[in-house]
Amino acid sequence: MSRSRTLTVLTLVLVVLVVGVGVGYLAHRPATATLRVTGSGTATAAPDTATFTVDVVTTGASNAAALATNDARTRTVTAAARADGLPASGLSTTNLSLQPLTDARGRVTGYQADNQLTITTHEVARLGRLLGDVATAAGNAAQLSGVSFSLSSSSAALARARANAVAAAHRAGEEIARAAGRSLGGVVSLVDQENTAPVLWPSPVVFNASAARAGAVVPVSPGTQTLSVSVEVVYSLA
Repeated sequence: MSRSRTLTVLTLVLVVLVVGVGVGYLAHRPATATLRVTGSGTATAAPDTATFTVDVVTTGASNAAALATNDARTRTVTAAARADGLPASGLSTTNLSLQPLTDARGRVTGYQADNQLTITTHEVARLGRLLGDVATAAGNAAQLSGVSFSLSSSSAALARARANAVAAAHRAGEEIARAAGRSLGGVVSLVDQENTAPVLWPSPVVFNASAARAGAVVPVSPGTQTLSVSVEVVYSLA
């Protein structure tokens, strides 16, 4: 066998040996220990948006009479809301009905018109005056429903909740690792689990006849909203 052929055979043998040793090492190398923990975090924020509805309900001897009276009252309500600084985009008609009124024998005794307006304002601090002015404008035709509060943007609150969730997961990981006689390593993976819906703390709207006067301020309290986030983190263990 020539010298060059012998060197080639020896080289192939060495390559096979090196590969075999490497595969054997990888097969027997112990897996890196990891720790999977979850963390939950919350953040509260004051609502900056309020929504409520007002039903303008009127009656008349005819369809036309009931609708005409309702139209006039609704325009008055709209004007009062706009005078309080409410933009046109903050007011919308969500239901409009016109139906006959009947007695026990089924005979028509008149007609009723109902125009339901939904009002949304970002001036939460001025909500009480807006409620009072709207109710005063509609008079006895007004039927106010409950107020709901919300956040126009939850990004900042969610960011705080996520930071708190990650911090909680890290604390839990350190405690478990310490109890096992190990130390917490780096983050292997991190999953932001599905956000839970905001926890609402609504406050009732107090409204009665004594509030329906010019310049009345209906007492309201927006309360707070709490957003919750959970994360799952996998750490390596040293």
